[in-house]
Amino acid sequence: MKLLPYTYEELLERAYKILPPIRVEVSRFEIPKPNIIYQKNKTVILNWKEIVQRFRRDEKLLAKFLGKEYGTPVTIEEGKAIIGKKITPKSLYQKLELFAKEFVICPVCGKPDTKLIKKGRYWYLKCEACGAESPVRYVL
Repeated sequence: MKLLPYTYEELLERAYKILPPIRVEVSRFEIPKPNIIYQKNKTVILNWKEIVQRFRRDEKLLAKFLGKEYGTPVTIEEGKAIIGKKITPKSLYQKLELFAKEFVICPVCGKPDTKLIKKGRYWYLKCEACGAESPVRYVL
């Protein structure tokens, strides 16, 4: 005795036909690979301006972040950043990813369309895509 006009498999096939195709979204936010040279015991980031422009953040904030992460002073001269010790490109890229995660990417929707807002003593990420306002957990 058949109660339904369709079997489970037939209903599942119909549902798959109705669903939109699966989209693989490629992130439009990519961190540039740091182009570095070494001068004695210092690391010079040659494409500093490009990195800062991609993040859409103040270069002093990024310099302060890297200085705190590496425990050494970071100075900015003529569109280049100079870190006070030798850093590998891989390590630097990982720190840039951490900066992006903490200060650029919205934790709610994952988009980079954010503004950094200071309210009192605290920093917040205000997302222009989804409207979320999230506190920055990293302390500078």
